[in-house]
Amino acid sequence: MKYRARIAPTLWVLPLVSLACGSLYTESVSALNPPANLRIGSGSGVDCVHKVWQNLEACGWPGPGNTGWQPTGVTLTPGGSMTITTPGTVIDSRDISGNIYISANNVTIKRSRVRGSAFALIQVKDGISGARIEDCELDGRGTAGGTNSMGVIGPATVLRSNIYGVENGFTPLSGSSLQDSYIHDLGAPGSPHYDNIQIDGGTSNISIIHNTLHNAYQQTSAIMVDDYFGSTANIAITNNLMAGGGFIVYAYAANGNTTTNVTHTNNKFSTALYPCAGYFGVWYPRAAPTDGWHRSGNVILETGQNIDNQNPTVNGSVCN
Repeated sequence: MKYRARIAPTLWVLPLVSLACGSLYTESVSALNPPANLRIGSGSGVDCVHKVWQNLEACGWPGPGNTGWQPTGVTLTPGGSMTITTPGTVIDSRDISGNIYISANNVTIKRSRVRGSAFALIQVKDGISGARIEDCELDGRGTAGGTNSMGVIGPATVLRSNIYGVENGFTPLSGSSLQDSYIHDLGAPGSPHYDNIQIDGGTSNISIIHNTLHNAYQQTSAIMVDDYFGSTANIAITNNLMAGGGFIVYAYAANGNTTTNVTHTNNKFSTALYPCAGYFGVWYPRAAPTDGWHRSGNVILETGQNIDNQNPTVNGSVCN
């Protein structure tokens, strides 16, 4: 297993296994025009500014009521860990105690729950394509789970899924997409360093669209983008609701590679946990992408303050 070491005070040590699972879900809604039940402010009479976290679904954000298997109405059938070797396999309405390892093309995991203490609840073999993960609940069991645990690892498109109880919710590789999903209540044994999403280099063409990312800890991030294992390019982070971590967003190149075309567009950052949205701020200020920041329409939810050009200002001082 590879390990990377982070040397800045608010950067951390995390493992990464190089895996691949190809493009997933082909029926996703338009990222910028989600259906009515996922539109911001769709809740009549609901305070979607100061009470958004108590009313995620009514306010148009992914939450416990519109992600995972439960909203689909299926009844789950119990099962254990599985290794999938047959192309085209569909796993539907299963309650898995353990983990899933995919080593065949065009595999679909849908309307299911996976609970276990594995390093990765869903892991896809390098070179596999066509996997899909949709409407799933992934529970890594928190401090009773596995060290350095991941919800999903590999180049996967994950749709409408509820991920929690792990150290890192999603570790995508090239061609990945995460949309309309809820990553929250991170937890793991040992000395974890939490990221809702962790992108560690050697990757490109990743989309993070319309998700709810909540990191209650005072360290690391909601979204980490770096160049530890190679150059990173074309990462689109669009229309997400985020709160917590040390800095909510890290995007930088500091290891002799490049990090380019990382776009942050129309994201909402909440001060529900900390006055600076993250414990220290939103944008990690001591390093940047190789070609600079590409930020547009990013605001603090509760105040409307635009933060495209700097971290939030609290009591006249810039958070850092």
